[in-house]
Amino acid sequence: MWQGSTDKLLPSEPINVEAYSGPLFLSVGLKDQTWSPEMTKRLHKRRKANGKPVEAHYYADEGHLPGSEGENRHYELLLSFLKRTIGP
Repeated sequence: MWQGSTDKLLPSEPINVEAYSGPLFLSVGLKDQTWSPEMTKRLHKRRKANGKPVEAHYYADEGHLPGSEGENRHYELLLSFLKRTIGP
């Protein structure tokens, strides 16, 4: 979804991750069949190449929707990221 709608977002349209200067959290399950893990890796690489703060997590045994253990781990990482970047 982009700006509240998917009408104008084409699958081939690049996400302009360089435009946002704040810290960015990326995550993907390496078995995701909805969102290719390669797309997340490209976003991660572009952020780093442009000197933008980025934290990326790749969940080896997870798909698009993580299982219970994977979801718990994801939220631990996300909450840690938010505490470090925006405070308590």
